[in-house]
This record gives sequence, C-alpha cells and structure tokens, in this order.
Amino acid sequence: MEKSLNICAVIVTYNTGKEITTAAESVRSKVDELVIVDNGSDSETVKQLKGLQYENKATVIYLDENKGIAKALNVAAQYALDNGYKWLLTLDDDSRVTENMITTMLQAYDGLEDSEKEKVAVIAPRHIEKGSSEYQEANKKEIELTRVLTEITSGNLVRLELLREAGYYKEEFFIDFVDHYFCLKLKRLGFDIIRVENAILLHSLGNSIPKSILGQKITVTNHS
Repeated sequence: MEKSLNICAVIVTYNTGKEITTAAESVRSKVDELVIVDNGSDSETVKQLKGLQYENKATVIYLDENKGIAKALNVAAQYALDNGYKWLLTLDDDSRVTENMITTMLQAYDGLEDSEKEKVAVIAPRHIEKGSSEYQEANKKEIELTRVLTEITSGNLVRLELLREAGYYKEEFFIDFVDHYFCLKLKRLGFDIIRVENAILLHSLGNSIPKSILGQKITVTNHS
C-alpha cells in the first residue's frame, strides 16, 4: 500500500483454524492495519493468530469467550477510533477481498458531492459467491452506486465518526440481525448505505452446491 487510506480492517474469528491466514492475506496489504478479534477460539486457531502476530501481519485482540459478532465488532471499532482511523472495514473469516474492491469503493465515495458524502455512513461491496462466473463480468463494469436499506456486515466500510452519534452494534443480538439492525438505525437517523456494484467481495453463503432443476442450473446454499 503506497499511501494511507485511513482504514482499519477487522476480522472476527471463532475456531477458524488455518482459514484465518488466507483471509488475512487477502486484505492486509490493502489497508493500513488489520485487527483480528478472537472470540475464545480453540488452540489451533490461536496458533494461527500467534503466527500472524509474530509476522506483524495483524493486531490480535483475544476475548476470553465467545461474546458474539456484535461485541467483537464494537471492540474493533473502539480500537480503530482510539487510533484515529476514519473507516472500519468489517470482514468475515471466509470472505476474500478482491484486488480493486477497496479502491473502487473509495473512488465511488470520492465522486459524490460533499453534501452526499456527509450522509454516507456505510459503503458496501457487491457480494459474489466464490467460484461464480459473475465476478469477471461485474469487475469490468463502470462505477455504479445503489442506495440500499440494509447490507450484511462483511465487506462494509463504516464511517467511524458516526458511531458516536448512532451508537455501536447491538450486542444483545449476538449474531443474527446485528447487521440489519445497525443499518436500519443509521437509516432512521438520515444516513445512507450505498452499495458499489463493481466492488467485489468473494463470499461464502453457506456450503454452495450447483444443482440442475428442469434443465436450469442454479446454486443452492447450505448453512450449518
């Protein structure tokens, strides 16, 4: 990374094992700092995290038990605020940041009028299933913005200064509805959530399996 983008990325981990190393490598060079908040993982995951710390690839914050995605995000947000970052990039351990995703999102934001920028609380990428042929097609498009009601957490750039006004992630939800509640709260306060259609995050929505039904090929996702 040639210059500061003022971005701190966070990945929340819980028993991810070696998967976290791949996730970390996909984002570390694209942001100013990577923070991993671990929710009381097993020894194999901790071993991987210690390795990332030793190689100076991540700052790791260890929680003593699984306190949920919202708590972990709030810990990372407070860390990023305390260290003067403007943006928090929130990621799942199974998401992969594509080469131009972050710069495309920032270009889209920079292209807005100042009055529009003030209203933007979250910039989201387009989520594409890993292995999907959609990636190459979407990656070639011109910058296109869509204003949305809510977005899932992974891949979002969150304007940290707004947390002081809007409040943090709701920890009572633990995992489900954390993302939607956060977005709806921001919308109620008059802020915008924008999705940049050609900024691509490769994501796993469950264990995806291709199927053929009545001659039509579809992909179904299977969640634990």
